[in-house]
Amino acid sequence: MQALKALSRVLNLANPAISDLTSDERFAFITLGGSTLKHWVTENYLKNLHLPEFHIYDSDVAKYQESVDEVNLRTNGSWAVRTAKHEIESYLHADAIKAAYNVDVEVADVHNSQGHAVPKAFGIAYSAKMQFDGTMGDNKSKSYLTKAFLNMTAEQIVARDPDGEIVGWFTRMGQALQA
Repeated sequence: MQALKALSRVLNLANPAISDLTSDERFAFITLGGSTLKHWVTENYLKNLHLPEFHIYDSDVAKYQESVDEVNLRTNGSWAVRTAKHEIESYLHADAIKAAYNVDVEVADVHNSQGHAVPKAFGIAYSAKMQFDGTMGDNKSKSYLTKAFLNMTAEQIVARDPDGEIVGWFTRMGQALQA
């Protein structure tokens, strides 16, 4: 969630038509995963609010496609998508990670040349730099990488997302609010 907020803030500075999710009070956030997420989608717990929902799922979990399909069948303007890249951290720019932690990480859309997704690659690099006894796990790495999203620039977003997927998400959210 923090990654999406950071990305929207930077993009809003470059294009005010994109909502800044850090300050736009028209948006509320619920972070879910696993079986809890499935129940929220299946039971449609928020339907009585009569507001559209926006669901963005990492593509590394294939079963999320069921939730995407279910949300996209709704007729209230809700929509869901799985990221084109492996996970949200795959949209980070290596320079943003370097600025946050002074480590070099090969950022790839799915897995890097060593076969690692971004959180794993970061965990290995940062653990080595800090001389940890072991390698930082993926969940902790993802938590640390949230700081790197705060260093992203609009130019870096475009470099990591030349097809404009991220801008497309935020544009679609804004359009749903206008409907």
